[in-house]
Amino acid sequence: GHSHRHGLTLQYTVLSSTYATIMAFEKVCIFLLVLAAVCQASPLSKKPEEEESNESFYKFSYDINNGIEGALISHIEERSGTKVVGNYVVDDGSVSRRVFYEADKDGFRVVKEEVTPSVGLRSNPKGEAVVNINLPDTDPISYTVVGGGKSVA
Repeated sequence: GHSHRHGLTLQYTVLSSTYATIMAFEKVCIFLLVLAAVCQASPLSKKPEEEESNESFYKFSYDINNGIEGALISHIEERSGTKVVGNYVVDDGSVSRRVFYEADKDGFRVVKEEVTPSVGLRSNPKGEAVVNINLPDTDPISYTVVGGGKSVA
């Protein structure tokens, strides 16, 4: 059974590289959305005297159903005054991890973390990745990326 063992190693390598991709993707997404939220709340959009940090509120969410890599990511966040609450889910095809967090003047805290079995997504190089984004004061954005690098609006 030498070839069998080789197959397993290969599978593991693919899984871990996919996971690394997802984690990198997750960080980029969160960074972009935090950036968007910061821009959203920045005084540039208003006269300074109207800007009251404890009055600001926003809500955003996005989800990426990645049928190409067999991964699912979703994230929702709401700010009310100085407090932010949110949660995000990362499902890599083996487990689904949901993290609930909050942030305020005292910093960022993970409130709860749940790990459940994956919803069982399968990777498919010719599959589709569907992205839905809802940001404050903009129309929802939705697009599909088709395996092989073509993007469909």
